[in-house]
Amino acid sequence: MKALKIAKWGNSAALRLPAKLLHDAGFDLGDTVEVTKTKEGILIRERKKSIADMSIDEILAKTSPAAVKFSRSINRDAMAKRPAGEEII
Repeated sequence: MKALKIAKWGNSAALRLPAKLLHDAGFDLGDTVEVTKTKEGILIRERKKSIADMSIDEILAKTSPAAVKFSRSINRDAMAKRPAGEEII
């Protein structure tokens, strides 16, 4: 374990991480992380993206083909029915 020095960065404190440590932990420049205070100290971990943070390509990559097929069949069945109220078609 390497000792790191906390430095001043504007009105905040900064901790410079060596490139190898960053790489070995699976992080890259520009990544967004979550920082949590624990009993042992500070925990830095990858921030999980919410669906609002994802591009459509990322969302589709995480979607199973079966779910897409099921969704399309539901929509097709719904569109095959005749209007029941004051729907505008």
